Amino acid sequence: MRAVLLLLSLFLLLPAAQGQVPVSGTLLAEQPCPLYQSIRRGTNPGNWQLTPGESYPLLARNRPDGPWWLVRVKGQTRWVDNGCGQVSLASSAQPGDAGAAAHATTGVPAPSSVEFDYYTLAMSWHSGFCAGASRRPECADPAGELVLHGLWPSNRRGSHPAWCGEAQRRGFCSYPPLSLEETRKAELASVMPGVASCLGRYQWQKHGRCSGLPMETYFELAIRYSQWLRSAPPVKRMQQQAGQTLSRSELLGWFQQWGAQVSLHCRQNRLEEIRLRLKAPLPVQPGLTALDGGVERSRCPEQILLLP
Repeated sequence: MRAVLLLLSLFLLLPAAQGQVPVSGTLLAEQPCPLYQSIRRGTNPGNWQLTPGESYPLLARNRPDGPWWLVRVKGQTRWVDNGCGQVSLASSAQPGDAGAAAHATTGVPAPSSVEFDYYTLAMSWHSGFCAGASRRPECADPAGELVLHGLWPSNRRGSHPAWCGEAQRRGFCSYPPLSLEETRKAELASVMPGVASCLGRYQWQKHGRCSGLPMETYFELAIRYSQWLRSAPPVKRMQQQAGQTLSRSELLGWFQQWGAQVSLHCRQNRLEEIRLRLKAPLPVQPGLTALDGGVERSRCPEQILLLP
């Protein structure tokens, strides 16, 4: 009977990505409840269940005071009903406490195992990148627009974290496929054409694992921030000027007028990439207040070609 009620409740829920609240704590299982990969679709590959008496790390709640918890199990993330065990949050606030929910929505926590100072959002100028990588599948029909390269945990001094845990450098497509919901995969492909070359897999192994975030959350944030930057006024001006040669100071000035500092990266005289720094922990909602304030040195000549 309980399983029937759980399945009926799935259709009354909003998608987990809407209002998802990061948390830290544990769930002590009391019942063998199903572990859902998607609470909207009710999917449970492998028919996984909680094991009563075992403790599971908590990663998120589907919304403040919501009825679903995201837990880590067998190296994956799954959703479980709130009534299936005892929840202990890392803070002194209790589950469902309005203060705890407000605190959690301020940002996604940085990892405890790997410390870093900020995130680098790296966005490639697609046509400029493809001019030097024409054989890549994603370069069959490049456009003059910004596309997602990666979201990288970074440090102000010393080396940047990479290849955390058991991750090792190898061919992009030799890594396992990303365990993302189908809608998230489609969103990622819309901002990262490089998924055709398994770029998403590589970015997760090299950078994403160092963030301490679940894969779904990491790519949700990367997609959200890349969409925000792609729609920014200075980027719209870049698209309008595609095919033209601009001065470095003019291009940087557009972003400064918007309120952001970025670094420009070129190969010869053509623009290949724009990078900007974001705060860690990363606010859930993109905006200028999420900027870290620092900037790395640009690597472009004074005259920059924006390929169409």
